[in-house]
Parts: sequence; structure tokens; C-alpha cells
Amino acid sequence: MGHTYGRRRALLKRMQRGFTMVEVIVAIGMLTLVGLAAAQFAVTAVHSSYAHQQRAITVGLAESGWSRYRKA
Repeated sequence: MGHTYGRRRALLKRMQRGFTMVEVIVAIGMLTLVGLAAAQFAVTAVHSSYAHQQRAITVGLAESGWSRYRKA
């Protein structure tokens, strides 16, 4: 019975140790990279949406002008 108690105690001691400074720094670095990638994706999506909107407006104005030209 004493042998099992010793294993359980060692396991609990290992579980209570927490994270090392290196693990915390690596985790923060990884989260930073993921965050930067997500931010870059969002910026690219906004720029793409804006460019698409500008193209749609330009095409609409061009078609409107062309239809006026054809009627005249």
C-alpha cells in the first residue's frame, strides 16, 4: 500500500509544478504569431473588399455612361 501512495504523491507533485518560463514564452510567441496571421488576414480581406467595391462602382458608372452614349 505504501508503494501506491508514493506514486500518487509523486504524480500530484508533478501536476502541481505548473509551467516553466520557457513554456510560457513559447506559448506567448505562438499566440502572437497566430494573432498576427489573423490580423493580416483581416487587413487583406478589408482591402480586397474595398477594391472589389471600387471596381463594382467603376463598372456601374462605365455601363451607365455607355448606355447613355448608345442612346444618343
